[in-house]
Amino acid sequence: MGYGTAEYQLKFDDNGSLIEYYLNFKDGRIIQETLTVDGTGKLDRVKGKLWYEGAK
Repeated sequence: MGYGTAEYQLKFDDNGSLIEYYLNFKDGRIIQETLTVDGTGKLDRVKGKLWYEGAK
């Protein structure tokens, strides 16, 4: 079953900050997922990276 195959690219303007989200999945499995805020990577599923506020 699953969710099929799709690709989404979303862009939001949050009071001047650019938020970009990208999701690509095939046969119900996520192939790529990224989140950036003003060009800074916050999430990259392929690289296994997740940003959080307490990181130094």
